[in-house]
Amino acid sequence: MSFLSSVSTVEFLINVLEHGGGRHKEDAIYALGKFKDREIFDFLSRYLSSRNFKEQINAAVALYNVKDYRDRAYHLIFSFLYSHNKEKIECGLFAIGELGLKKRKEVCFHYLNSRNNDLRIHSAISLIKMGYQDGIPVIVNLLFDGSEDVKF
Repeated sequence: MSFLSSVSTVEFLINVLEHGGGRHKEDAIYALGKFKDREIFDFLSRYLSSRNFKEQINAAVALYNVKDYRDRAYHLIFSFLYSHNKEKIECGLFAIGELGLKKRKEVCFHYLNSRNNDLRIHSAISLIKMGYQDGIPVIVNLLFDGSEDVKF
């Protein structure tokens, strides 16, 4: 996609959002967030209310640094982090790492010791993205313990 013009890329990604599904939509939301355009941000804001948690969190990551959407994005991310739903917590951990929210690293450190391997891996990855090496041993241990249920 790097060989396409910005206009073609945006059109392609919007087409994916309108006609795609699943992981492709989530990725398109994330990618559109990289374009610094007010109309795109307004378009992405509808995904803050999506029924799909990953679409919501990708929209929050995309819109977090946009003044008009920062409060909504912030609220969504932190409501996910303090949820009782494992998938929402994973999404919140992803957002912390993507946005480099070092002030929230304690949440990652908390889940680094979780009994749930998925939460541990997500917290480890987020810590590594923020420059903390504490997540490396967790990832290595999970990779080599033979568990087939670990997902990245």
